[in-house]
Amino acid sequence: MKRNIVNAVWSDPHRTHLPRPGASASSSRRKFDRIDWLLDRMGPEGKTRVCRGAPLSRPAQVEIHPYCGAQQRPCTNCCVWCTKWADKAALVRFRERGILPERLLAFIHGFAGAGVPEFALAGNSTEPLLYPLIGEVMRAIKEIGSDLRLYTNFQFGHEVVAVASCLTEGDLIRISLDAGSAAAYDATHQPCIQGAFERILANVDDLLRERERHGRAFSVVLTFLATRDNVAEADLRFIMRWAGEHGADAVRFVRPLIPSGHPQAVHSLTDAEARDVQLAIGRIADDLDAATQFVFALAGDTETAKPFAA
Repeated sequence: MKRNIVNAVWSDPHRTHLPRPGASASSSRRKFDRIDWLLDRMGPEGKTRVCRGAPLSRPAQVEIHPYCGAQQRPCTNCCVWCTKWADKAALVRFRERGILPERLLAFIHGFAGAGVPEFALAGNSTEPLLYPLIGEVMRAIKEIGSDLRLYTNFQFGHEVVAVASCLTEGDLIRISLDAGSAAAYDATHQPCIQGAFERILANVDDLLRERERHGRAFSVVLTFLATRDNVAEADLRFIMRWAGEHGADAVRFVRPLIPSGHPQAVHSLTDAEARDVQLAIGRIADDLDAATQFVFALAGDTETAKPFAA
């Protein structure tokens, strides 16, 4: 079957995909389409207010970058494409205090009854799952009735496995794997933990098993930043087959940004090479009998300035 290979989602419309228990038809779209996600969170009243130039009555999302100086390190990786390399070093050099866990928990509980749709825990030069009491933080978000969106390298994925029974359909666990072999992972992520790639796969497997055991419908998405160092067809085939066999919702391939002023070389794909990778992903997807979605976004790969108006 002929497929669109530019910004494509590969899934066979003739194949019956059984949804997870409680999953809605729009769940998969919101994994990738941030505009749809935002409009969904804002609701009709929010969209009307924005069109009129009025502020929202509540935030669509509260994004938190959890870090505390009591941590042993900000992150377990030194990724070649990290856009916050200097910030990560500064946290250690200046012994930044960060956010004390008890204050973060009080902050989250302070939103009880406010109807905030979602909290995002992200790694702005840090790894969220290294944060002290991160399990309590995730539970607090669910206790006040909000959805959780977590961006993580998942080397400490047992923290999420421990709260899997609390997660619901609107929650998304996005795992930065970016490799189909240990060699590719080590070359691009430069982890300080030996056997990191195998450890992540084991953690993802545990999470997906817990999801099935508890009959939950939260989403698990693997991301794959594609460079010349990690797109051997054997590696692509391995991770796509692994994701399909283990029940991950999607694997999203995209070129990483080339960090401005970065000390390391990012072996970025040319446009022609990126399209070759898209074709390879399409061929592999055709061979697999899996409900997992495989997405390649042919995005630009240059980090641009982010101006802010006063």
